Amino acid sequence: MSTVWVLLFVINLLVMFVNLGFVFNNKQDQQQKLQGRPRQQLAPPHQPHSPNESPHKLMVQENFAVLRGARGDSPQKMETLKNDSRTMPAHETHTFALRGDDWEDLISSWPVCLSTQASADLLFWIGEHIKTWSGPMSVAVYVPDSDFYVAVKMIEVLLSCSEDIRRRVSFHVTYPAEFPPKAMPLHNHKLLGYSCDQLEMYNEYLLSEMNGTLQSRLPMDQFLYPQNLLRNIARDSCKTDYVFTPDVDMVLVAGGIDVHLKSFLDRPDTRRCRKCAFVIPAYEISTEAPHNPVDKAELLLFLKNKLARRFHAKVFKPNQANSQLKLWERPSGKELKGKKDRKLEAPSDSLMREANGTLRVLYDVTTWQNFWEPVYVARATVPSFDERFVGYGCTRSSQIYEMHVAGFRWRMLNYAFLCHRGFQDKRARDLWGQINRNFKLYQDFKREVDEKYGAQDRKQKASEEI
Repeated sequence: MSTVWVLLFVINLLVMFVNLGFVFNNKQDQQQKLQGRPRQQLAPPHQPHSPNESPHKLMVQENFAVLRGARGDSPQKMETLKNDSRTMPAHETHTFALRGDDWEDLISSWPVCLSTQASADLLFWIGEHIKTWSGPMSVAVYVPDSDFYVAVKMIEVLLSCSEDIRRRVSFHVTYPAEFPPKAMPLHNHKLLGYSCDQLEMYNEYLLSEMNGTLQSRLPMDQFLYPQNLLRNIARDSCKTDYVFTPDVDMVLVAGGIDVHLKSFLDRPDTRRCRKCAFVIPAYEISTEAPHNPVDKAELLLFLKNKLARRFHAKVFKPNQANSQLKLWERPSGKELKGKKDRKLEAPSDSLMREANGTLRVLYDVTTWQNFWEPVYVARATVPSFDERFVGYGCTRSSQIYEMHVAGFRWRMLNYAFLCHRGFQDKRARDLWGQINRNFKLYQDFKREVDEKYGAQDRKQKASEEI
C-alpha cells in the first residue's frame, strides 16, 4: 500500500512541474508578442510607478542634479508618475525634479500655493510671478524631445538670477512617451551678455540656439499641449489647503496682494466655507502701456484710456462674461439692479483699501454661463481638471461646469486682479481644430457630470439663468 502512495506522489510532482513549464513558456511567448508595440498604461492618473519602468528618469535626475549640485544641497526625492493612456496619449511625469529650498516650511505656513504650467519657451514668466508672489509656487513644465534642453538651461538661469525662485519654487517635468527628453551634453550655462532683467530675450536665445546647433525643435502640431494634465500635476503637488491656478502668462497685480490674500484665507469666516471659489478677474494690458497697473485704481484708468481690457474680450467674450465685471469696475459705491431685481452693492473699494487694506468679497456671482473660465482661489479639494481635454478649448470651462453642478459658490474679490500682457485677437489664435474637438467632448462631459452628481435637472436650471 505504501508503494502505491509513493507512486501517486511522484506522478503529482511530475504533473506540477509540467504545468509550471507551460506557464513559464506561455508568459515568454506573450512578452515576445508584446515587443515592438507601445506598452499600454492602464494605471489611474498620477499613480506612482517603479523607477525601473521609467528609462528616462535617470537622465532627468542627472540634469537636475547638476542644478542642485551648483547650489550645494543634497539630492532630493523625485517621484515618477504615469497618466491613464485610456483617456489621452501616454505621458510620463517626474514630480519635484527640483524642489524649492524652503518648500516644506512654506507649504506649512501658507494656506495657498500658486500652481501653474509652462512649455519651455514660456519659462521666463516665472521670473515675473516671483515678483508678485511670496508664497510657494509649483510649476509643471512640458519638456518633449529637445525642449528638455531649453528647460534645463532656462531653469538654471532662473535659479542663478533669483534667490526667491531657489527658495520658493518647485519644478516638475512632463513629456509624452512618444517624444521623451533627448540626451545631450551639459555645458556651463551663462547669460552670454544678457542680464537678469532680460529673461525673455534669453529664453528666445535658447530656442534659437537649439534650432541652430542641435536638432530642430519639434513642431507643436505634432502633439496637443496637455494643459489639464499639467495643471493637475502642479496643483496636486502643492499640499496646501487652498490652490490658485493661473496660466503662466497671467501675473498677479503687485503691491502685496499675495500677503493680503494669505490673511484673507486665514480668517475664520473664510475658512468656514468649504465650497467657496474666490474669483480674481484677468485683464489684458496693452503693449503700449508703460507697465502693468500697480493697483485697481490704475487699472480703471488704463481701461478708460484703452490701455487695458477684459481678458479674451475680443477672442472669446463668454470667457469672462459671467463675472459681471461691469460691477467690479465701478469706482464708487452705488447699488446696481441685477437680473430678477437682485441688488448688488459695489462699495468704494479704492477708498476702503486706503483705509484698512482689507481684501474681501465684493459680490457673489449667482449665475452661470457656458464657457465661463474664471481664475479663482479655492480649497484643494475642488474637482480635478479633466485630462481628456488637450490642446485648447474648454480646458477650464469643463472644470468650472463640474464645480457649478457640485454646488460651489462664486465670490468676487474686491481689488485683486491678474495681468496678461498684450491684446489678443482671433488672427493670432489658429486653434479652431482643437477647439472644435474639445467642444464635442464638452457636450459628453456635461452629461457625465450631470449623471455623476445626480443633477440632470441642473442643465435646465442653468439654461434658465443665462
